[in-house]
Formats: sequence, structure tokens, C-alpha cells
Amino acid sequence: MTVTWDVNLKTGVIGGVGIGPNAVFLVTQDGQLIGLSRADGSEVLRVSLPSASNVPPLANDALVFVKTHSGQVMAFDAATGDLVWFEEVAEAMMGIQGGAPMALENGILHILWESGRLGLL
Repeated sequence: MTVTWDVNLKTGVIGGVGIGPNAVFLVTQDGQLIGLSRADGSEVLRVSLPSASNVPPLANDALVFVKTHSGQVMAFDAATGDLVWFEEVAEAMMGIQGGAPMALENGILHILWESGRLGLL
């Protein structure tokens, strides 16, 4: 295995990595969404979230989607980090363990909440 680049973020990362065409995205333990350039690992985006997330961010060529522990789903501009939209859902934290993943298909965001309810945005 060849290492393309290596970055020390000096903070813990939870939930995995979302991959977009130009950057990889992750959420830190202290609730920061960070974007790193796929070319060289340099930081291209940093946004403070309302809470952390153990679900990997989901990215396409324009947007980065994040679902937080406290029941928010947000879409950020993948290049600037600007908030594009925000949705808050009151969900009981029970049912699916370990963070229910999101999926994006044909412009529809599929969100499986921890309660077991499926939402489409």
C-alpha cells in the first residue's frame, strides 16, 4: 500500500470519511466538519457543527451532508463550507446502534434515523 499523504489533525475523528471528487470530509470529536484536499491533504474546509456525528459525511460534487447526534441534517457547499440547508428532526436515540448511514441517489438524500424511521429529503 502506498500512502499518498498523511495529516495529523491533532484531534480525534469519529464516524469515518466521506469522499467527494476534490476532497475527503470527516467529523471530529469536538464537532468540526473538516475537508481535506484529495491532492495533497491540505485543509480546504472547516465548519463548526451543533454536535458531533458518528455517521460519515456524504459528499457529491457540490454538497457535503452531515447528520449530527442531536438530530440535525445539514448540507454545506463542498467548496466554501457555507450552509446551504438545515433540517432538524426530533428523534429518540434508540433502535439502530452505531449511527445509521445516509445514502444519496438521484438527488434524493435517504436518511435512516436511529429510531428506525427513514426520511427522504
